[in-house]
Amino acid sequence: PLQRDLLTWSVDDRLPMMRAPTLVVEGKHDGIAPGAAVRLARRIPGAALVVIPHAGHSPFFDAPEAFRAAVEPFLAGHKPDKHGG
Repeated sequence: PLQRDLLTWSVDDRLPMMRAPTLVVEGKHDGIAPGAAVRLARRIPGAALVVIPHAGHSPFFDAPEAFRAAVEPFLAGHKPDKHGG
């Protein structure tokens, strides 16, 4: 039952309610969930999407420098306030 639940569990209907700054990163050669990042980014208001050219499903492993180059500026532009938001 747990495996079935994990396969069918989805929060897609809640994505449009997200208000946190969101960066979605995808490897261009993702063979496990191709296009999933694009679909996520389209559903999350204001989400930024970065596609790493020479990476697969795990761009942080496949292309760590390119991943860092995408994530660091995003994080620098979205520092939490004193209340953690």
